[in-house]
Amino acid sequence: MNQDTATGPSMCPEHPDRTAVAACLECARLLCTECVRRDEDGLAVCEACLNGPAIGYTVSRPQYPAPTTDRNDLSGRPYEVEDVVSLGEAPNRNEQRGEDVPVVPWEDDRHPSDVRAFFKTVRLGLTRPVDFMQRIPWDRGTMTSPLIFAVLAGMLGQLGLTVSMLINPEPVKKALAEVPELAHISPSTFVLFMIPFIPLAVALGLFFKSWIAHTLLMLIGAASRPYEATFRVFAYAEVSTVFLLIPVLGPFAQKFYLVFLVLNGLRAGHGASLTAGIIALLPMLAMQMFGG
Repeated sequence: MNQDTATGPSMCPEHPDRTAVAACLECARLLCTECVRRDEDGLAVCEACLNGPAIGYTVSRPQYPAPTTDRNDLSGRPYEVEDVVSLGEAPNRNEQRGEDVPVVPWEDDRHPSDVRAFFKTVRLGLTRPVDFMQRIPWDRGTMTSPLIFAVLAGMLGQLGLTVSMLINPEPVKKALAEVPELAHISPSTFVLFMIPFIPLAVALGLFFKSWIAHTLLMLIGAASRPYEATFRVFAYAEVSTVFLLIPVLGPFAQKFYLVFLVLNGLRAGHGASLTAGIIALLPMLAMQMFGG
C-alpha cells in the first residue's frame, strides 16, 4: 500500500508528528527513529521492553501476520524482522552496543571478507588509526576473522622484511654464525626456508601478546570486556607490519605505530587509561627494546 493512500502512514504514539519506522518485537508498539532501541540480537524494541517489563506485568510476543512483499506498505501492520533490520540498505551493527555503527571493512556484514575488504581495512588502519580502532566490533563471539586479518597483514609486512634480508644477508649471516649447527647454511636458504612458518609465528605471537596484556589489565582492574576484545586490538594492530615494506626506516616506524594503535585500541575496547595501556604493553615494549 502506498503512503499517499487514505490510510496514510502509521505515526509514532510518543511523537505523533513522526512516521513510525518499526514496531517493538515484544509489545508491537510503533516506534519512530528516535524511539527505536536494539536488543542483544540487534532487533527493534521499545525502551520499556529493552529494560524489562515492570513487576507484575508480563509481555507476550505478538503473533505477526504473514509477511508482505510490498516494501511500501505502511498501513499499520506489524513490521517483519526484515523491515526492522533493513529499511533500505542493510546497516552495520556493533553487537556490543546494539547500535548501527560502522565497523572495519574486513568485518562489515554487508561485504564478504575478501581481498578488497582487506586492503580497505589496511588503508583505514594506516590513514585513520584512531577511527580504525574505534570501529573494531568487540564481541562477535569468534576470533577467526581478526586472526586471519592479522596473519595476512603479518605476511604482507614480512614480505618486505624478507626482501630486505635477501638483498642484505649480512645480519642473517652473523646470526647463523653464532649457532654452530646453522653456520653452514647460506642466509638466503635460511630466509626462504622460514617463509612458510611466518603465519604460525604471527598467530602464536598474537595470542601470547594479547593474553599477557589482558592478564595485566585484569590485575589492575582495567579490563572491562572479555579476552576477545584485547585479542582483537592486537590482531588489527598487526596492520602496522605493513611499514616493514619500507626499507631501513620501516622497522622503526612499525614499532612506534604498533604501540600507538594498541594504546588507542585498549582505550576504545576497555576504556583503559594511558597508564593502564602502558602497563599492559610493558612486556611487549621490553621485547621490542631487548629483542630488536
